[in-house]
Amino acid sequence: MIERVGLTGNEARLWDAVTAGGPVDFDGEAQKLSATVLCHVLLSKVSGRDCRKLVVRNTVIVGEVDLESGKVLFPVEFVKCRFDKPVNLRQAQAPAMGFLRCRLSGIQAEQLQTSFGFEVRKCTDDGGISLAGAHVKGQVDFEGTRLRHRRGPVLLADGLRVDQALRCSRGFQAAGPVSLVGTRVGGQFECNDASFLNPGGVALEAGDLEVEESVCWESGFRAVGAIRLAGAHIKGQLTCTGGRFRNPGGVALSLSGAHVDQDVKLTEGSSVDGGVDFTGCAIGGRLELTGGTFRKVGGVALDLARASIDQNMICQSGFDLKGKILLAGAKVGGNLWCEGGKLDNGADVVIDATGLTVQRDVNLCCLVTGEGFRSVGEVVLSDAAIMGSLRCSGAHFINPGDGALTAKGLAVTRDALFDDGFVAEGEVDITDSRIGGRLRCTGGTFTHRARALAGERITVKQSAEFGEGFHADGTVSLRGAQIGGDLDFTQAELAGTHKEALILKGVQVTRTLTLRFKHRPSNEVDLCRASVARLDDREANWPESVRLYDFVYVTLPLPQDEPGAPSVTDRLDWLKRNSRYMPKVYSQLADAYRTAGLDDEAITVAVAGETARRAARRGLVGWLWRLLGMLSRWTVQYGYRPLKVLWWLLALQVAGAITFKAFSGAEQLYPRDRSTRPSEILYTLDLLLPVVNLKQRDLWIATGAAAWVSSGFIIAGWALALSLAVGVGRIFKSR
Repeated sequence: MIERVGLTGNEARLWDAVTAGGPVDFDGEAQKLSATVLCHVLLSKVSGRDCRKLVVRNTVIVGEVDLESGKVLFPVEFVKCRFDKPVNLRQAQAPAMGFLRCRLSGIQAEQLQTSFGFEVRKCTDDGGISLAGAHVKGQVDFEGTRLRHRRGPVLLADGLRVDQALRCSRGFQAAGPVSLVGTRVGGQFECNDASFLNPGGVALEAGDLEVEESVCWESGFRAVGAIRLAGAHIKGQLTCTGGRFRNPGGVALSLSGAHVDQDVKLTEGSSVDGGVDFTGCAIGGRLELTGGTFRKVGGVALDLARASIDQNMICQSGFDLKGKILLAGAKVGGNLWCEGGKLDNGADVVIDATGLTVQRDVNLCCLVTGEGFRSVGEVVLSDAAIMGSLRCSGAHFINPGDGALTAKGLAVTRDALFDDGFVAEGEVDITDSRIGGRLRCTGGTFTHRARALAGERITVKQSAEFGEGFHADGTVSLRGAQIGGDLDFTQAELAGTHKEALILKGVQVTRTLTLRFKHRPSNEVDLCRASVARLDDREANWPESVRLYDFVYVTLPLPQDEPGAPSVTDRLDWLKRNSRYMPKVYSQLADAYRTAGLDDEAITVAVAGETARRAARRGLVGWLWRLLGMLSRWTVQYGYRPLKVLWWLLALQVAGAITFKAFSGAEQLYPRDRSTRPSEILYTLDLLLPVVNLKQRDLWIATGAAAWVSSGFIIAGWALALSLAVGVGRIFKSR
């Protein structure tokens, strides 16, 4: 046991000051002080009886300060002191312990207990600090401290319990690993203007960290190496505004499986060079990334797979990312807002949001800030569910030669908008998508040499609009789509060089299909098996080839009702653009005219259909069939106008009367009985009527040319009779 007797210098002065009681401010005047004496003073019950606080200044502590398992009865603070050996505070108890502007060789404080705080401020340490299992009922403060240790973690605080705040800020620097696994912080965890440096390794390991308030890593925060908070629980915000994270070879910031009850912010000035891993993370507020810069070229720069965000995810103007964003299976309880964001991953996938669920809108647009969304690489929204609208107005998606936007199986409760300046340099694929409101592409530009827009089997509850300003440099395919309202291509431009400009095969439109193109499409329009209530093709610029097999419509615009409506001649020209003869296209058009009360137009179409049917036959039989068809066409219009035969009969009657009158004067036609003069008119009529015998042919003798002409009139009569029989038969058949 150390006695006062025999002590000299600093040891004696310290002894006397402490035993005198009261607050003690001891200045060692840069002289040495025995660690053994210091420990005895700190642990002496006699000295602790009256001393309320001890401050040791400007002192060189020689030897090991060993307070292991000891109990200090008053707060202790070292100011501008130097320790040549580690300080041993294992299992010690003290009201408070502090080090200010000291040079340390390490602090071993496992299971330390303090009633108030533990501070190591503006110090330097090269031996490592351990607070594993310690319990500090106040705050732990490492403000401005610089930690270095070559053989292990510079700060090891696994299992530390801090009832108030944990501060590593204002110039704090850790040049080596920091471990806070399982640490519990009752207040804030503040690292503003701090540096965690462990290049190529883990700079901060804080798995299962629990913070009752917020985590603040901003205002100059810098990390070189991985920051890992896997499974952490932060009951306030995680704020990294202005923070810089660098770990190019791997993940720079990881909150895999973590819970943040309020907002997560990596906003203005935030910079991450390496991956950000929020896999399975649960965020109770917003995820704000506006103004943040993220880099991991060729890898996942921002991983939010299976993450849950209760409010909005915001990546607006200033958000700049090179690499991939992974949102597969993530859930966003509010809006996903990427207006003004810039993303680039070359020709690879830049956003993978397969199976994403968003409770409100997805805004990849130019709506509020005036700055449009831009992505280089493929954006994937396949099987995503958006409970609001998908807005891509003014956005620019770039992935030439491949998919710019792939959203197969997408479900949108309200509208899907690709309009007003939307540009896709690459294929847009929304196959099998379900849209509860409108699909609007008016004013959008879709460029892809093969297929610009793929919308096979989509379901749109309201209208699908491809109106003025819509431009597709490639095929637009809506094969098998179901449109609950109108499908509108008014003033649309289809300029692709592929075989098919527009595919509407099997499409079902509840209301009107409008095909009023701005310019004639460069290639084929396919309407096979499409079904629409009304076709509006006023002033249409149909391409050279149109496929109309089994195309079903109920009504058409009529010239007498709507200006610019195609005439029946125009309609027939439209039907001829079909690649081969199909009887239904003619019969349907005829029915449409007949329903509208336009019987003449209906007959005109029916006649044209019969002509096309006969023209479609090939070979010798087909040639003979067409020849017979010519007779029926010119006489009774294939039976659709049987009374037309009477005009032919009248014309032949007049022609015959005149001709035979001339033959009679030339003595090639003369009466058998020269005493009588029969009528040439009745003679002609008798020749033309094959069934009725008027006995006029018996009264005349025809010779030479008159005989041949008489035979011709007999043949013509039989031909007219046969045509009349066909016409009458069609009348009875139609009834």
